[in-house]
Order: sequence, then C-alpha cells, then structure tokens
Amino acid sequence: MESSSPESKLYTKCNAIDEQKVGLAHFTSLRVLGVGAYGKVYLVRKNGGNDDRQLYAMKVIRKDKATRDKTTIEHTRSERQVLEDIQKAPFLVSLHYAFQTDSRLYLVLGKWLLFLLFGVIQNMISYFLEEYASGGDLFTNLGKQGQFSQETVKVYIAELVLAIEHLHKMGIIYRDIKLENILLDSEGHILLTDFDLSKRFSSHPEHRAYTVCGTPEYIAPEIIRGGGYGYAVDWWSIGALTCELLTNTSPFPAEEENNSPSDILRRIDEMDPVLPSTLDETTRDFLLKMLNKDPEKRLSEHVKKHAFFYGIDWTDLKNKKQEAPFKPILHDGDDSQNFSEEFTNQPLLDSPAEVLHNANSLFRGYSYVAPQHLCGRLATKRLATFPVAYLNKPISDPPSAPETLFLGRLISSGSSGTCCTTIYNNQTYAVKIIPDTKYRPSEVDALISCAHDDHKSIAQYVATYRNGSDIWIVQEYVPGDEVAERITNREYNFDEVKCRAMFKQLIDAVKHIHEKRFIHGDLKLENIIFTDDETDQIKLVDFGAARQVYSMQSKHLLLLLSNIYYNIPHYIFSYTSNRSMWNDVPRYTIDYAPPEALQHAEYATYSASFDIWCLGAILYSMFMGHTPFRRERAERYVDAATLKQRILHGEIFTCADRWNEASSELRNLIGSCLEKDITKRATMQEILLHPWLKINARQAYFNLSRAFDIDEDFLGYENSKNKRARKRFKDKSRLYKLLLYYTQNSLRHFKIE
Repeated sequence: MESSSPESKLYTKCNAIDEQKVGLAHFTSLRVLGVGAYGKVYLVRKNGGNDDRQLYAMKVIRKDKATRDKTTIEHTRSERQVLEDIQKAPFLVSLHYAFQTDSRLYLVLGKWLLFLLFGVIQNMISYFLEEYASGGDLFTNLGKQGQFSQETVKVYIAELVLAIEHLHKMGIIYRDIKLENILLDSEGHILLTDFDLSKRFSSHPEHRAYTVCGTPEYIAPEIIRGGGYGYAVDWWSIGALTCELLTNTSPFPAEEENNSPSDILRRIDEMDPVLPSTLDETTRDFLLKMLNKDPEKRLSEHVKKHAFFYGIDWTDLKNKKQEAPFKPILHDGDDSQNFSEEFTNQPLLDSPAEVLHNANSLFRGYSYVAPQHLCGRLATKRLATFPVAYLNKPISDPPSAPETLFLGRLISSGSSGTCCTTIYNNQTYAVKIIPDTKYRPSEVDALISCAHDDHKSIAQYVATYRNGSDIWIVQEYVPGDEVAERITNREYNFDEVKCRAMFKQLIDAVKHIHEKRFIHGDLKLENIIFTDDETDQIKLVDFGAARQVYSMQSKHLLLLLSNIYYNIPHYIFSYTSNRSMWNDVPRYTIDYAPPEALQHAEYATYSASFDIWCLGAILYSMFMGHTPFRRERAERYVDAATLKQRILHGEIFTCADRWNEASSELRNLIGSCLEKDITKRATMQEILLHPWLKINARQAYFNLSRAFDIDEDFLGYENSKNKRARKRFKDKSRLYKLLLYYTQNSLRHFKIE
C-alpha cells in the first residue's frame, strides 16, 4: 500500500540555515493565473535575492485541506520530495525553494530561472512558486486553435515522452498527465507541472501503486479495476492526450448526456477507443497501441521507435535545438494573455485557512533552498542587500494607480520602458512605465531625495503606482526637445556661450544630487530636456541608474562583514580611503561610460567621479556635435565593442577644425572631466571654480572674434562704433546671426564684469 508514517521527516539533500530561508514576505502577488478545487495560482514577483524581481506562479495549498486523510498527506509530502529529485530534467520544472507557515505550505519551482510555470491545482493545497510558462497551458491554447496539426502534436508528444521517460528512469510515476498540466514556455516548448499525484517507487522489482487517482478522462483501466498498477498508466494517459490534441475529443466520447466521472470511467473500462476515420494508419496504430487495455502489451519504453515519430531527432529535441511548432505571442516577460481570462481577471483574494496544532509535525523537513540559491543568498547580501541602501522608506510594492490616471501620447521609449503623458487633476504629467521585472526601488528613493524640492533644473517627482505588472513613475512633464535632438537637427553645433549657459544649469543639478548623497549614474544628452522651444532652460530627467553614495562608516562595516562573516573577495567592495567608491551591477550608456564602468564584465566601479566623466562627455558633445569617442558627426554606427576599446585605450577625438575653434579654457575643462585616472579627474568643486565658467559675455565675444579672425578691437566699440562694426560684417551672414543672438540673449545668462 502507498503509505508511510505521516510524522516522518522528508529527506532532502540540501538543507538551508535560517538566514538562507525565504518566506511570504519575499513575494508580491500580481494576478491570478489559475483556480483549482482547493486553491488558486498567483503570478508573483520575487523580492530580493539573486532572483530579485523574477516572476513566479504561486500555487496555494492549505494545510487544513491537505491533512484531511493520510492519502492526501502522502501526496503532499511526495510532491515536495519528487520536485527536489527532478532538478534540471528535460521539460520538467525544478525546485527552487520550499517553506511553510502555520496554515500553508509553499514550494518554489523553476526551470533554470527562465520562466515561471503555472499549474492548475487538482488535489493539493500548498503555495507553489513555479516557472511562469508565459505561453499558457495546452488546454487554453487548444481552445483557441480548435485542434493542432499532426506535425505540431508529434513534437509536443515527443517532448512529453522525454519528460515521462526521465521520470520513470528515476523511479517516479506521474499519474496526472492532462492538457491543463502541460504548459508552453515563451519559445513554445512544453513544461510539465503539478506533481501532486506523483510517487517514487521503491527499488523492489515488483513495485506497484494502489491509490485510485488522476483525472477521469486520462485514467488507465488498470487504475479503475484495482489490484495495483505501474508505469504503464502514464503511457495510457499520453495516448489519450494525443488523441485529444489531434481530434479535440476524447477516445472514449460521451454518450448523450452521460458524462459524469463514473460514466467516463465505465467507458474507459468497457469500450474500445473510438478514433476518427480521418486519421492515417500510422497515427491510428500509435493510438491503439498506447490505449491497449492490457498494460503488458501497451506501447511503453519502446515508444520512441514508433513510426509516428518519424523525423524526430531525439537528441536535438532533448537539447531544445528543434524549433517548437508554435511560439506564443508575448508582449513582455510577464505577459499572461495566453492564460484563460476566467482566472486572470479574478481579484487577488485568498480564503482564510484553519491553523492546525500538529500541521508542522506532519511536514517536518519541508523547507528547502536549491544549491544555486544557497550561495546566491549570501551573494545577495554582498551585492544587493548591503549596497542597495535607502535614504527613504523603499517603495517595493507601490499602490495601485488611481482609476482617473489615464495614459496619453507616447513621449519616448527605451530599453527600460516607455514614457507617456497623462492628465491628472487637470494637469499634464509624464509617466515612466517600467515592467515590474525591471523596477528598481532605488530609482524612486533617488527621486524622493533629489527631485522633490522644486529644483529648477530637475524634473520633479510626483508619485509611484502599480498598474497590473507595470510600475508607473509620475513626474513633472517637460515639454521641450531633448538636447540630443536639438543637436542632431542643427546645421551647426552649440557655441561656447550656449554650452556654458546649459552646462551651468546641468552642474547645478548634479551638484544638488551629490549633496543629497546620490549619483545620477546615466547623465547623457537624451536625459536633458529643454523646458520649451524658446529659451535655453533645461531639466534633468531619468533617475533609473541613480545610486546612493555610502558614508565611510557604512563602507568600513561592509568591509568588516565581507572579510569576517561572508569571506567575500576584496574587489566586491573596493572602497578607497579618500572618496566614496563601490562596485555594483553595470548600468551605463556606452557613449558616456567612464573607463571604470567598462573594466569588468561583472561589475562597474561607482563614485561621484562617474557623473563627472559623464559631464565632460556631455560638454564635449554639445560643442562638437558628437560624443567624445566617435570620429565625427557622421560616424553614427559604431559597435559597442569598438567604443569600449576606444574609451579604455584611446583618446577623445580632437582632429577637427571645430575642436581647434574651442577656447583653451573649454578644452581644458573637457580634458579634466574626461581624465581616465579617477584620482586625477576633476571634482565638482574644481568644475565650479574652473575659469571657463567664469568667462563673461565680453570675453566670450573676444574668443569668438579670434575664431572668425575678427578685429580684436571690435569688442571695445561702444554704441555708434558697435553699429559700424555690425554694418561692416553684415555680409557675413553666419557671423552676423551669431553676434545678433549674443546681443539679444547671452547677457541674460552672464553678468558682465
């Protein structure tokens, strides 16, 4: 009989200490993916750890339901054990975590952290966190397509055969093959889930199972008849599934209204399979051999040799080198459109569960952490938990967006998300829309600290909301063009006076950010926007790469912990004694990235000097019309590897007449900011005191006159002499327009000394 002591402890090869375990607080529910007899399946997001922001499916199983009888207890415990045993198997989920509370059990399943798997609950009640198979289940996809072609079915069934074959080799019988338990990942390959009815056989050659279980339409006749059964029941279920995929009907169809579970089981036990005449002989032969009522004569371990699988390269299929017949249409990694709306539209509610006094003893040893997370959890403390500190209370789970907040026109789109306008409370705002998997609470932390106090050169922060699986960051709407767009569309680049006016505003904004103990981390022309089309007023946007600058005290504590407790290599926290510096995940725009961001593939070195380099690249770009390590404006298509080598080992491009026209002060400031040696790079204080920023309008005119070979005494003319000078040069249209612009605009930005 299938029984064991309900108080016996589960066997696990990988035990976790308390500091490495996870709990409900590590997951945030996003939406319902499925509903079964005893609970729901939720799409959830992981909070923290080396799989931070990863999406999983949380399958809910309550202890008060799972402990109603010994059989259910055994199934619950067996599933937990089986899932640990099938790590990294083809087309099967693998276990990441397991834990429990007083009222519920939790399992976290995954497929090498690629996608989350969703399974419909049948006879269990536990929280399962599985790989999110964004393609949906075959039941939903079959309903959408009607029926699959024979070539499609052949690939799906072949993948299922490999999955079941692997289980049987491990001594595991599955016992619940059905459409709802077979999911498609984003590439269209199957994933088998829901191991609540699985059982590991003993090593005895006459192993048998006796429990009557499974889904009626797929149950083998020997289960119905009693007397015990073996692995052959899984091959029967594959035969029934194959018929359903090919014909969209059961091989034992209902007789009028007689379709109760008992009627279905009676037909399976007494009737021969009913197969449509449209099926070819090879397919009919395959189905009849799979649906042989005698398990000894049923096609089983030799199934792969049947002609039905002609053309299948089993090695390529196992390695997923064969293209899947159907690739689900996805809009994003957390897309759930391929799951039934019957479930995804349900509210995120969970029913209360009774707390049992002896439930924990029934599931002793249930907790589990996969080996990749045992070291990963410690690494997380090194690279995520400690370095990602917050000056404000982190908004890890933002509130839902107000119903009156509607998106307007698209402003821009990038690798991290999109930006749209919105009208809220009769005012226009900008909304940055980020997929949940890419959201970083540290961005909002920086916005609250740096963009919440009406700084004139920083777009102000308003609020953060959640809308489905997206995060909405609402900010001040800046209606003008990006500086990059203005430069691209201009025949001429910005002159020194215009560059100076804009650069002063920019360094004032960056100085403000640094004073708040943050760095921006992604300063570039695309993140600087004009407030309108008339003036040179600008605002800085996009704090997606912002980081907090740590105090020396906290850094010394990190070094102490890393050396004493975690045994972390020194390079992980390579702080210096005279400036705030730390390593973190690389985030940069290659054209503006400093050398310290490119020296290591795994991490980048950050400090306030990171922003200083970016300021130098921006100033160069505004004056020259292209970024420092591109050869000219026309060199737009340069691969990242080439730019990386130029930044690390080359020099900025100065072989141009435009560079020679620059004042010595401007060239010196750019060079000081773009110093590769971080210890020699200009500081913010040195920039603020730099002579180029002290040049007044009169001196700027003098520099311009030298560039255009104008009489040096021109700038000394007053009133009438000025008019004569202007008349003298009015035939030089470009110069005339420049000087006229200076007279009308530049004196507003600079004090004449």
